[in-house]
Amino acid sequence: MSKKPVAILDLKQLKNLLVSLSKKLPTLMAAYIASQMKKGSKKDKPYFRTSDKLTNQSGELWKSFFQSGKSNVSKFNMNNFSIEGVFGTDKPYASVQEKGMFVHSKGKMHKYFWAMYYQTKYEWYKQMALSVLSKGGINIKARPFFEPAMKEFKEDGIPKIINTLFMQLGART
Repeated sequence: MSKKPVAILDLKQLKNLLVSLSKKLPTLMAAYIASQMKKGSKKDKPYFRTSDKLTNQSGELWKSFFQSGKSNVSKFNMNNFSIEGVFGTDKPYASVQEKGMFVHSKGKMHKYFWAMYYQTKYEWYKQMALSVLSKGGINIKARPFFEPAMKEFKEDGIPKIINTLFMQLGART
């Protein structure tokens, strides 16, 4: 019987795979965020949303999670054999959509909604103007997208990534 050493794991290959993975993480995580959003269009007229999912109309919020996005604040680093980092956006309305908020009028908000109503005749603007006048502002309902996406990524995405890493390591040895 031979007593020749057998390479079980090449740490250099593992580190190279982890470096490659750290560069792909923002794109992978953005896909999980997209799964938490309802597809919409820039052409959608204003309407009262009854869905618990955030409607992705312009795509600006979703795109901001990509590494190339203007508002992306994601940064991942390799630390020994672990990937550490931050994933997010600096879009101010991201947290408003995630957690909800009451936006108080400073006295002019209702005028904007009336002007938009007279210009477009969309009933939604009229309802918003009346709401501002009666409540002193507008309530933006929470439509969580980030927390559910990160939970799904941890439960589903990380195991898939680990399986892919092991498959790639197995193919290289």
